Amino acid sequence: MITNGKRSDSSSGRTLSSGDDDPARPPKRRDAAAYARAKRHATFADIALSLALPIAFIAFNGSTGLRDIAEDVSSVDAIGILVYGAVALTGMSLVGLGLDFYSGYLIEHRFGLSRASLWDWAFDWLKSLALQLLFGLAAIEVIYALMSLLPDTWWLVAAAIFIGFFIVLVRLAPVLILPLFFKFEPLEDGDLKNRLLALAERVDTRVQGVYVWKLGRKTSKSNAALMGWGGTRRIVVADTMIESSTLEEIEVVLAHELGHQVNRDIPRMIAVQSVIIIAGFAVIHVVLKALSDSFGFRGIDDFANLPLLLLVAVVAGLLLMPAINAYSRKRERAADLFALETTRWPDHFISAMEKLGEQNLSEKDPHPVMEFIFHSHPSLGKRIEFAKQWAATND
Repeated sequence: MITNGKRSDSSSGRTLSSGDDDPARPPKRRDAAAYARAKRHATFADIALSLALPIAFIAFNGSTGLRDIAEDVSSVDAIGILVYGAVALTGMSLVGLGLDFYSGYLIEHRFGLSRASLWDWAFDWLKSLALQLLFGLAAIEVIYALMSLLPDTWWLVAAAIFIGFFIVLVRLAPVLILPLFFKFEPLEDGDLKNRLLALAERVDTRVQGVYVWKLGRKTSKSNAALMGWGGTRRIVVADTMIESSTLEEIEVVLAHELGHQVNRDIPRMIAVQSVIIIAGFAVIHVVLKALSDSFGFRGIDDFANLPLLLLVAVVAGLLLMPAINAYSRKRERAADLFALETTRWPDHFISAMEKLGEQNLSEKDPHPVMEFIFHSHPSLGKRIEFAKQWAATND
């Protein structure tokens, strides 16, 4: 997607303090800086909680105690794992509920970005929890079954299964997952639809159709994307973008999205994620094998070591985040270049970026360290400057 800023989308806001009242900054930019700061605070809190919860669960013998209760419920391993996983995952979600509410509801409303009611937010949170339980419990059952059957090579088989699931999810998310949270309607026939379909045909990309992404009911943010893969690939444009942007601006944004397809970024992403998944499971195997006995677990296939597994996964993700985001920014820059070369509309590209920045409260020039670690896209300022440089050399 063509979002500017961080990969995570937690948000909320607060009344601007005197420190935000820099007269050199336009009001919207002051809001963007404050919004980015609130999001960073929420992100840091989420990271701290993700590390603290499994550590506390292990340190206070909560995991082994829950395992014993689960085994009392049933002597069948699969049922015990199901009971343990359901209680553990639900408990972690409930502990994090306050932070989710702060980052996903309060900040968004304080900065005037959210139009969702409290019920809308709560219902979406419950749907997210249901999906987490569905996928999480399935993953836990598979992992610990493999650990029991293949104690030395489980991690490689598990990695292959997870890679396959990731590929399926890329293909099916637009038709199975996203419609649980947003409405998508076919775009009516007209100039915009004709232009976007003609653009896709011009760059030799088949799409299943063009859809309006009904963001406006829940947020004032704007976005567009090329979703799906193969037979599920479709162009989606937010209703908020259609309302606020010119035809040329929408077309240049979709040219960026089509650039990902032409540049084969989905296969690239799958390859990178596959390497990460394999390496991640290998590290988890080594750590569990080395430390399970030390923490009082009954070996690598003791499902009470799930908090240790999650802790290793979180730490590995944090360590890899800068490299993954650096690669993502490189691919986003390539897609920007494709959009500029395909449309040759640097002015419309710049105006589209500026409008997206205003609507999404994207920080134009984030701190370089924050951008290096957390941002999956080049900053708004860098993208605009890149378009200006392209225009100057392609006049």
